[in-house]
Amino acid sequence: MTTEDVSRLSDEELATLAEIVSEESKKRERESARFAKGLKARAMKRDPRCPECAAKLWRDGKRKDGVQTYVCPVCGTPKSHTFAESFKKTSKWS
Repeated sequence: MTTEDVSRLSDEELATLAEIVSEESKKRERESARFAKGLKARAMKRDPRCPECAAKLWRDGKRKDGVQTYVCPVCGTPKSHTFAESFKKTSKWS
């Protein structure tokens, strides 16, 4: 659509077009945010960080139920893979 086409529109048509463009813009922002959130979640799973000091966690074996455990090399606190799920929702790092 060119500038000439837009100038030929009535006020009602222009308002409708502006509303459609605004809705499409919001939709694209939501999709972009969802994509970015997915990337962060995958990165967190690949590269878990300590919630206290943000250091990269080291693997420390598995629990009896098969859940991966981690230990922080800086502060020494033990973590399990399940901590990452709640950590992603509340952390300032995610």
